[in-house]
Amino acid sequence: MSQTERILFIDRKLRSCGNFTVKEVADYFEVSERQVKRDIEYMRDRFEAPIEWNFKEKKYIYASSFERLKFADQHLILAYLSMQSMLKNANYFPAVSSELLQNLKSQIPKDYLKVCGRILYEIPAAESLEPEIFTGICGAMRDLLCLELVYTNTKNELSERIFEPCNLINYGGNWYVVGFDYLRNEIRTFNAARIKKLSLTKKSFERHGDDFEQKLKNYIENGFGIFLGEKTENVKIRFYGKAVQIVKTQKWHPKQVMSENFGGEGGKEDFLELNFPAADMTEVLSKILSFGKNAVPLEPQNLVDLWKAEIRKMCEIAGGYR
Repeated sequence: MSQTERILFIDRKLRSCGNFTVKEVADYFEVSERQVKRDIEYMRDRFEAPIEWNFKEKKYIYASSFERLKFADQHLILAYLSMQSMLKNANYFPAVSSELLQNLKSQIPKDYLKVCGRILYEIPAAESLEPEIFTGICGAMRDLLCLELVYTNTKNELSERIFEPCNLINYGGNWYVVGFDYLRNEIRTFNAARIKKLSLTKKSFERHGDDFEQKLKNYIENGFGIFLGEKTENVKIRFYGKAVQIVKTQKWHPKQVMSENFGGEGGKEDFLELNFPAADMTEVLSKILSFGKNAVPLEPQNLVDLWKAEIRKMCEIAGGYR
């Protein structure tokens, strides 16, 4: 039995019974009492758990409210179900062992295991990621060696690149690699599924200045979705009708700001405005269009123009089917 299992068991005992003894934990897991005392010290040091010895009852208690492990069982269930779903689709996590899943499952309380069978956790369809590509990118990041890529863009145009992979990101079920591209001489994002050929070079990562790591961090944290970049523009979108309730519960960006406007008297319609920074409007536009007439972009002007142009194209196509 792992230390994690013992820690969660101790926390459950304290929440359900209010106290526990070292002996009952040691007997349950068939370990020494000394080991249980080390677990208690670990909880105090790592989680700042307020575990104290009650001399009157001769048992350990929580001396004050402790929230950090309050929903640990529920989080375990979600982690187990998501990992189980990943195992069904190697595109998400090509190198996962079933032993890891079993280890996670063994830490879930038996009464909750029954619940797991009634929860369906489905991951959306993903683009295929070859294990060789995944391994090559990870190896390059580990050894700080550049990759030579043959890459195809959305127009099916091939290009050869020398690339420093710095981060591998799974977004929306697909894998993207972020790093320094020598062809463009800047930080770029590549869809890993579009890498047709990959080979490890002997060229080490170069030094791109003392502020490179900060630039990389800003590039990843800014923007919107997987269309990243340091230079961003503020996006403002107004939502109407049923879209208001949907967007209210969503998180589009870590720096987003929402404001709700109630029309009140005069017949004005209620609406919600969403503001966030974005470096590229491609994915923002697709999100807006998914809400149909219930979403209207207000800023920046180039997004508004793209939105109008896309609507005109759709009208022209629709007109051809009359």
